[in-house]
Amino acid sequence: MAAGLRFCFLLVGLMLTGTVAMACTTCNPPLQAAIFRENFLSRFLFILLPFVVVGLICMRLSKLK
Repeated sequence: MAAGLRFCFLLVGLMLTGTVAMACTTCNPPLQAAIFRENFLSRFLFILLPFVVVGLICMRLSKLK
């Protein structure tokens, strides 16, 4: 179980620190401004929320066994 959890954290860390997020060098400035405006963080957290909920449900179900 601990090895699987460490592997999961490793994958999440690799996804969060990848250079793909900074690869948008050909975008025009108005498009970048529309993507990264002041409500970007709140929208990003709303996108991540279902994954957190599913993860918590999976953790709870695995403890029931």
